[in-house]
Amino acid sequence: MRDLINFVNLEDDELIRRPRIYLPDFVFEFEKNKYCVVVKIQFSVYFLGHILEYFYKLLKKEKKFGIIVILDKVPKEYKRLIKEEYNVEIYDVSNILYLIHDDENLQNEFNSVIDFPLDSITPQEVDIKINAKKLLKRQKM
Repeated sequence: MRDLINFVNLEDDELIRRPRIYLPDFVFEFEKNKYCVVVKIQFSVYFLGHILEYFYKLLKKEKKFGIIVILDKVPKEYKRLIKEEYNVEIYDVSNILYLIHDDENLQNEFNSVIDFPLDSITPQEVDIKINAKKLLKRQKM
């Protein structure tokens, strides 16, 4: 945890003392930008509000980009409002389905961790793309 705090340059005692749910699950750097990512299994307006309260402070203070991945359905209106108000992207199950639509192995892996049927969910396009072949190469290294 200390490595994560150092990587995101946390110095604010209030943020450090907060429970683990308010810190990013992982942080990565891409094209000189740092991204903080929070992953949650279930969508809850109440819980999302608490996450955003501290996550936004961290992002704003450190000039980082935020992504919240929720392995559940999130209404489009919430995604839009959070993007407009906090500049945080929310990717839900429909976005993940879009990202993995051309890789059967990733689809099978994803289906194994979701506890509801995905047949009725329409994949929704997102601005990012993933290259499954590169992911698989990195896993084998």
